[in-house]
Amino acid sequence: MGRRIGQVAGIAGLVMVITRLGRLLQSGPEIVQWELILVASVFLGAVIWWLLEQLSLTRSIAIAIFAAAGLILLIRISVPMTLIGGILPSVETPGALADEMVSAFRIIRSGVPPVLPTEGIVAILAMVMWALGALYSWGLSVGPVGALTLPSLVVYLQFAVFDRIGAGLGWMTLAAGLLVATIISVALDRRSETGRARDAEGRTMPRRSLPGSITMAGSIALVALLAASTIGGIPSEYGNIPWRSGGSGFGAEGGRISFDRFVDLRQRLINRSNEVVFRATLGEGAPPPESLYWRMETLDVFDGVGWSRSSGSIRNYESDGDVGADYLRYQGSSADVLQMVQVQALAETRVPTAGVATEIHQLSSRRAIDPLAFRVAQDASVVYPPVLREGDIYQIRALYPDYDADLGVLASNNTGELSPMFQAASSEGVFPVLAEQRDISIESPPDLDFYIALPEDTPLTLRGVAASVTRGATTDFEQAWMLEHWFRNSGTFEYSTEVSTGHDSLVLEEWLSDPTSQNYRTGYCEQFATSMAVLGRMLNIPSRVVLGFTPGEVTSQDVIQVRDTNAHAWVEMWMPEVGWVQFDPTPRGEFLPESLTAGFDPDEFVDDPGFPDSLAGEINPPDAGNATGIEDIPPATGGELAPRWWPLLIPILILIGSLVPAAKRVRRRRRLRRARNGDITAVWDEIVDRLVDLGEPVPSSLTPMELARSTDAALLSLAVGYSATVYGGREGLGSELDLLSAEGWLSQRYDTGRRIRASMSTRSLLDR
Repeated sequence: MGRRIGQVAGIAGLVMVITRLGRLLQSGPEIVQWELILVASVFLGAVIWWLLEQLSLTRSIAIAIFAAAGLILLIRISVPMTLIGGILPSVETPGALADEMVSAFRIIRSGVPPVLPTEGIVAILAMVMWALGALYSWGLSVGPVGALTLPSLVVYLQFAVFDRIGAGLGWMTLAAGLLVATIISVALDRRSETGRARDAEGRTMPRRSLPGSITMAGSIALVALLAASTIGGIPSEYGNIPWRSGGSGFGAEGGRISFDRFVDLRQRLINRSNEVVFRATLGEGAPPPESLYWRMETLDVFDGVGWSRSSGSIRNYESDGDVGADYLRYQGSSADVLQMVQVQALAETRVPTAGVATEIHQLSSRRAIDPLAFRVAQDASVVYPPVLREGDIYQIRALYPDYDADLGVLASNNTGELSPMFQAASSEGVFPVLAEQRDISIESPPDLDFYIALPEDTPLTLRGVAASVTRGATTDFEQAWMLEHWFRNSGTFEYSTEVSTGHDSLVLEEWLSDPTSQNYRTGYCEQFATSMAVLGRMLNIPSRVVLGFTPGEVTSQDVIQVRDTNAHAWVEMWMPEVGWVQFDPTPRGEFLPESLTAGFDPDEFVDDPGFPDSLAGEINPPDAGNATGIEDIPPATGGELAPRWWPLLIPILILIGSLVPAAKRVRRRRRLRRARNGDITAVWDEIVDRLVDLGEPVPSSLTPMELARSTDAALLSLAVGYSATVYGGREGLGSELDLLSAEGWLSQRYDTGRRIRASMSTRSLLDR
């Protein structure tokens, strides 16, 4: 009886897990049918484990085979395009799998549901369902009855924590019912399998009754319901990071709203519900409310794909202490802004402030938050760990930068005169600001190098973009001014929320420099903030991204209303004269305050202006091998499983390791024979394939001469001969010596390790 109840409860638990995922993952006609994949994974996991048990294998061998089969399923779902024949891994499989897992875990860590079910996320969930199916199969046969229900119950509860939305009485009743069924099945199973106990004198003791088990189960379920309804908001971003707090960050569903703490080329901040997230009033002497940006936190780590927050320290707020160090604030002219904020639909742990907070005040209102309940993060942002809720009130005093008052300082060079660009603009009457020398004792960050750090494999073409846009600039502020103008005022970028977020649209190098790429120079604030901050670091200007809100609307009662549509990302760059200066590169002037660069076109006032509009024709498209630029990839899937599936991979790796170089040797011999007969195209094709395998960008849009100039002058003579043969009809220009000489050039240009890795690459075999 108990096992039958467990069987039914186990199936119900699996259905609840998949159903709960429907609240976390997007579904639609153009989205992968993840539901079918997960159902199939449960079924396959159960069947394969059952078959392994029928073979009477030892438990360790059965687990090893099951793990190897799970690894194959993981690879097949996450990176199928790297498999040879759809089955065998290629040399590109490990790297692609690592990239996919890193991307998936990033979304799991900071995504706002419903998230797009990427291949990596679906593969991870398939592994979870694979394991649940195996445990259910084990419980059906020889395992304990708890294996039928407890695993799915635990997974369901974890998904409920990720969701963090008000589940309603129905969901909680189902979960409680599953818990009751689990307890009853375990109790009945033990009752049926045990004999009568006896006391010290040999008398039989009474068995525990079924009503007693039901009473105990009901009591536990009631406690679980009460706990779920009262302490659901306690887990914070420093424990289980919520995907969503009481409402989606997307769409027009309403409810409480939270926002991703990750900024890249995805459309994460778009929300068309137009719901008010907070209201604010300002004290006397505050800047005009239509000019105030509301900041929540800074993102200071770029991993090659997007910006995230570094794991800095966080401490309790002390009423007699500062919120943050001076170097985290703007250190020039500032306005003292007293602000009272009432939370509406905002479900965040980071507290919006106009400027960088200096004090948090005690208020007498019943819904006012106690200042000592706040914490202060290392980036000087204010944190309220229990999550802001509707009706919460807080009052903060903050310093808001007055950049206009300091333009004379920013525009001056180290001699106290206007820098050349601003001097030229001043002479034409379009920059009516005088040079200003101010003695500011500025406290620099302890490590400015941290704010210019980029992954080692960040495409160097981005440095070329930054240099071309800022050509002729002589100071950091001139460079930053020109970057902001290029994005916001030059007319070469387009603001749009109607862009695709497929994988190809997430490569920054292509988005900036390849007109054929998806969403070329078109996007939302995240694209522009991501791009400008990266280009700033390419110029060795300390840069970071700020996440917050644009100025809200002012009502007739002088109350500022900030909506979810105001969610925004912008850039701050470190200027030695005054510290962090705000730049907003988003080209949406009709909705944003006027930018610093709105006064004039900087390209007209530099000695050697760049020509940003022609960048697409000068910069090579990126190589697929460095599209992500992830460094220090964690061994999320390989370390623990390696001892189990490694013996199975040895013959596969040996086979791949012998086939790929063998195919290239055969190809080289054929081309060598053609070269001996005077065919110089064979030499050129061999060198181009070698460059492709070495990871060099070899775009088909470039002519041989252009490719030779962009790669190395040593290839020019070969390119001339190839062009004469292909375009001029001349023959007999090649020889065996040409190929040997080119191979010698390759051996001098690239180290042995890189050439060995290139010999194992399948790019040239597949692409050509």
